[in-house]
Amino acid sequence: MIAVFVGVVAAAASGQVAPAGSQLASKPATAPADEVAVIVNGRPIMESYLNQIVTGGRKMTAEELAQVRERIKPRMRSLFDYVIGNELIIQAAREEGIGLTEQEWNDEFEKAFAKKLQSLQMSREQAAETIQKQLGRTLDEYKKDMVNSSAFRTPILQDRIIHQKLADKLKVTDDEVKDFYEQNKASRYTTKEDNVRARHILFGINNPETRQPMSEEAKQAQRKKAEEILIEVKKPDADFAALAREHSSCPSGKSSGGDLSYFRRAAMVAPFAEAAFAAKVGEISGIVETVHGYHIIEVTDRLGPGETIPFEAVKDQIRNTLEAQRPQKVLTQYKEDLRSRAKIVYPPGKEPPSQPAPPQRPVMSRPTSSRPTMPPASRPAMRPGASPMSRPAGRVQISPPAARTSPAR
Repeated sequence: MIAVFVGVVAAAASGQVAPAGSQLASKPATAPADEVAVIVNGRPIMESYLNQIVTGGRKMTAEELAQVRERIKPRMRSLFDYVIGNELIIQAAREEGIGLTEQEWNDEFEKAFAKKLQSLQMSREQAAETIQKQLGRTLDEYKKDMVNSSAFRTPILQDRIIHQKLADKLKVTDDEVKDFYEQNKASRYTTKEDNVRARHILFGINNPETRQPMSEEAKQAQRKKAEEILIEVKKPDADFAALAREHSSCPSGKSSGGDLSYFRRAAMVAPFAEAAFAAKVGEISGIVETVHGYHIIEVTDRLGPGETIPFEAVKDQIRNTLEAQRPQKVLTQYKEDLRSRAKIVYPPGKEPPSQPAPPQRPVMSRPTSSRPTMPPASRPAMRPGASPMSRPAGRVQISPPAARTSPAR
């Protein structure tokens, strides 16, 4: 796995194979007793660069480095593929005229760094202290190294290439959506058990930024708000979807008026499932409390085993899924095209061996037993903490960013 090779900051600091347009890019790719590891379209990538990656920037003796290189030898092909892939994207961006100013690169770093600090619940001062201890650099030095690293710049550049130069390939047509539905109707859209279609309005009791529980006072305020909206939603002329868009804490509120489409009982947390499956079509529940907050639920349809989920109910999910998958598909093809046209030259003895396929586990025959065999346990519809927008088995899988977790599931 490429995750093994994470010493990108130190590699950038070495000045070897820095991204085009950076200050480091103008420095010659040479070092005392250094050797060329591979040449990509005439641009050398040095052994010292690979060493900085595999050591994570930590100081090592020659013997320790040799031991590390020997240990990762079976995975060197992955390392070369990673480094070569980054270099090809950087070269392609230069040819396409895609680049950022130094200020824009710094801004990109600050956005990414702030997001990382938030996810780690760490202050900038704590991060600076950690960087100093682990890498022996100040935060400013770390920032400079990272901003100039190909590992930092490559994802940003390839995203811009895709959306600026390959945007026409990202479009998902109506025919593609319909074809996906027809091809998967039997396996994904034919129910194997009772399903309910419902929409809800959630009044969340967890902080959306930290995901930590709110104070008791804040929870009571959310409960009171839920009770007020329940009165509104039960009025004869009420527009449930509009109220969900205005008040719901769940991403489904904004995106689909609270519609959760069809789901099995096991796909939802127990109190929500019990309320939804107990209600009749068109019935609006009272306040349903779960670990996520207070819900108002309206059941809009039911399906029994063997029935087909209508295309209209899932077409938006299918489109979202195909659109989410398309950039990676386009990028993979683009990188394969770059690689096929690239001139990659390894000095004698430098080309890494192909990685062996993982060993196959032998099939062991077992003696026949008179004991009855149990059917395999079915997989849970949703693992704890999974994104509730991920649909249960037999449904299109949609995995939005974690911050958009739909609390019903």
